[in-house]
Amino acid sequence: MKLQLKEIEGNKLKNKIYNELLKNIITSNISPGDQLQIKEVANNMNVSNTPVREALEALKNDGLLNKLPYKSYTVKKHTFQEAKDVYETSAAIESYTIKLAIERINEDEIDKLIALHDKGYDYLSSNNTKKYKDYDEKLHYQLVQASKNEYLINMYKNIKLELALFSYQVLGTIDRIKQSYKQHSEIIKLLKNKNKKEASLSIEEHILSSWDEYKKYNE
Repeated sequence: MKLQLKEIEGNKLKNKIYNELLKNIITSNISPGDQLQIKEVANNMNVSNTPVREALEALKNDGLLNKLPYKSYTVKKHTFQEAKDVYETSAAIESYTIKLAIERINEDEIDKLIALHDKGYDYLSSNNTKKYKDYDEKLHYQLVQASKNEYLINMYKNIKLELALFSYQVLGTIDRIKQSYKQHSEIIKLLKNKNKKEASLSIEEHILSSWDEYKKYNE
């Protein structure tokens, strides 16, 4: 693998390096199994070894890299079971947090959700799959945040990046994006109508339908 990363400069180098590597991992420019050596990444980005080491260690802690001897890491290859576990965990968290969100969300937060959802429609209409994937990640996170339960929010954060990695495959076609947007519309409608039971079932089915799509790509 030949690394092709942006040169990084300025302050907060660790965060900038982390974000650049994360973007390349999620979009599969850096593929599962690829090796990342501290010195090579540093030379590629024209930075010192220290912030690269810190960024790689953070990605390891987020479940996206495995550490190897001799100052190197490898991009994690998720097993089929690990991916299934992540989707099931997401379904469990989100189907419960939406019930809390219905109890606790305020009108301003609902307006922000609707505004974000409208942007999703713009991305769908313009076939902008990259922007739609960003929207999808933000919408799910905002729904979880609306629960106002910090323990559940932190649990969700622990799988959020892995979900983004899988979603890059799952949301690979316009047909799937259309289906995703339609499901989002139904979830938001049920939330606004304060229908806890149906909202919980709807978001669980939505997430597990993503798992079904993931299986098609990886079986």
